[in-house]
Amino acid sequence: MSGNYLGTDLRDLRFVFLEQFGLDELRQIDRFAELTEEDVVMIVEESDRQARELFAPVNASADHSSGCRLEDGQVRVPDGYKEAYDRFVEGGWIGLSLKGESGGQDIPNFIRVGSDECFVAYNPSLHTYPGLTTAAARVIESFGTEWQKETFLGKLVEGVWTGTMCLTEPDAGSDIGDIRATARLKDGKYYIRGTKQFITGGDHDLTENIIHLVLARAEGAPKGVLGISLFIVPKYKVNPDGSIGEANDVQPVAVEKKMGLKGSATVQLQFGDNDACEGYILGGEGEGLLLMFQMMYEARIGVGHQAMAMASNAYQYALRYAHERYQGSAPEQMGDPNAPRVPIIRHPDVRRMLMEAGAYVAATRRLISYAAHLIDQAWNMPPGREAKRIKTLYELLIPVAKAYATDRGLDVTNLAMLVHGGYGYVQEYPVEQILRDVKVTSVYEGTNGIQSIDLLLRNVLARRGKALKLYFEEVDRTLGRYRDNERLAALIEEFDAARAELVATTETLQGKRQTDLNHLLLISVPYMEMFGHLASAHLLLWGAGVADEKLQAIYAGQGAGDDDEKNAILERDGEARYYHNLVETTRFFVYYILPKVYGLARVIKRGDHSPMDMRF
Repeated sequence: MSGNYLGTDLRDLRFVFLEQFGLDELRQIDRFAELTEEDVVMIVEESDRQARELFAPVNASADHSSGCRLEDGQVRVPDGYKEAYDRFVEGGWIGLSLKGESGGQDIPNFIRVGSDECFVAYNPSLHTYPGLTTAAARVIESFGTEWQKETFLGKLVEGVWTGTMCLTEPDAGSDIGDIRATARLKDGKYYIRGTKQFITGGDHDLTENIIHLVLARAEGAPKGVLGISLFIVPKYKVNPDGSIGEANDVQPVAVEKKMGLKGSATVQLQFGDNDACEGYILGGEGEGLLLMFQMMYEARIGVGHQAMAMASNAYQYALRYAHERYQGSAPEQMGDPNAPRVPIIRHPDVRRMLMEAGAYVAATRRLISYAAHLIDQAWNMPPGREAKRIKTLYELLIPVAKAYATDRGLDVTNLAMLVHGGYGYVQEYPVEQILRDVKVTSVYEGTNGIQSIDLLLRNVLARRGKALKLYFEEVDRTLGRYRDNERLAALIEEFDAARAELVATTETLQGKRQTDLNHLLLISVPYMEMFGHLASAHLLLWGAGVADEKLQAIYAGQGAGDDDEKNAILERDGEARYYHNLVETTRFFVYYILPKVYGLARVIKRGDHSPMDMRF
């Protein structure tokens, strides 16, 4: 299958950006006022072209090689990565969503997520390096001093240097409050000391310098998260003229051998073994976690989008395979040994698997895009009531965008493997690698259990349910115009019933933080899944409303009066077929997937404590 690469669904990306969400709200922001639909189409199509040309050819080869390796104190990336990265940088993709004053292109993060989807679909490992660089640059852009911006920001935006986020330590993984890395202030400089583990892109030979954003505890700081500060720590010191100086006492000591994403260097770093590791504080002492939250929000959306992009890629391969693979007879001829063999896409269970995979991809694409759309508004409008409202919404949705999307990404890729049958399990076909690559997305940037706790305790049950109330106001606003659509009425009725079940279930949880915290922690993951199904149904129904209006206009424009005429249009008109299939995808989701909320509600409301009562 060399050179026969598949990426993601560009038509659906254009629909999400330009037809469902649109650009009107974003163009009210000065930074984005000149953005046109032609710009968006060009960005998506060029992203796909360059990703296919640059990223795809070195994806499988990196996976089949030894991946990244540590040689003489330097991490080496797989063959071909350096050339592909350099050409990616030449395209200006790292600075796509950063401010023009920082050297960026002032494109909404909402659109950048779609551009990234193309690159991730073709090579998720390689994209981790520029992906984290964008996030690191945005933190410096938002919180850095003028000197820090002048020194580090331009090189990051240009891709000459890359960036990382260094949170995890061997004994402090998800519990950031246990961080032991220290920052000692001496002669006006901070000196960093400690170990960071599982650092994506922590060392490599793609660029001349790497800029680490490191969480550490200043001397005398209190225990817990309030004592954590954030530091810029370059791999090599930077001279006053901006040139590269001497090594900054940051050493890679191990590269993890992983199940997947083998081309992405996951590194253990040692800071300050010789007491010579200089760092530059961002903000003030004790503000580290607050500042890092911006990067964490962006990274969590990025991880969800990474899983969705890989899932979309796996779905595309499964769809093609189902058309090309002949096996068995048509259902109406089962049992006839003389019946001709048919493509497996004729078989109902294969179609069910493809529908489920495609529905999850479409749903999570919209979930992630919606969260990014909200962030673009909140981060680029003046402080005030409206900015707080939108911030409440995106903080509610980000843990879902990360956890639900990554869980479903694994589900989709598993379905794609099943469609391939035994061939899906061998390296001859790409889904075997995609399944290994996608698994880690449910682990990093906070495991999905942690995301679920964040959703339930910090958002849904906090502030007397304000976030959920605001969210349902948005649901009603976006679905309101389609409630009178007779073709969607039954689907919206099903959605309303599922929403009532979520609301009733949530009400049973109020007050349990004080009376039965164990119960909340036990059911946070089922609750997240329940919420994710409902949020996905909302966004698919919104899209189906738009699609149905477009489809009916096509029928009317071509004079289709009966089903035969409409079916003839669907056969010859790709646009009509896209809109029709989007409505059918929504119907499948509402009837096959959304009913899962009722079983999850029973689990949540039962209040069983068997995991706590078990004697392991």
